[in-house]
Amino acid sequence: MAKKVEVFTMRTPLCESTVQAVKEMVCSRCELIIYDARVNEDKETANSYNIQSFPAIAIDGVLTDIETLKKGKLGRYFHKKVIDKLKQLLT
Repeated sequence: MAKKVEVFTMRTPLCESTVQAVKEMVCSRCELIIYDARVNEDKETANSYNIQSFPAIAIDGVLTDIETLKKGKLGRYFHKKVIDKLKQLLT
């Protein structure tokens, strides 16, 4: 099932690694949008989600917190390899 995946970054090394991991793993039907929260338009979008820390990922308009990523509760959206890679990056 195609999903809208939004990744919010501040272009830090952790953010860039997270972006790369998500790019490699989302399905070909998924819509992937990368936001740079340092850019005004993207900052407004990040603010609309009330993002407190970066990187951040929203799936189908729902912000997914880093703790959820670390615990691997996104299995219904991503293949297990994605979760494992993101958990490695975020721990």
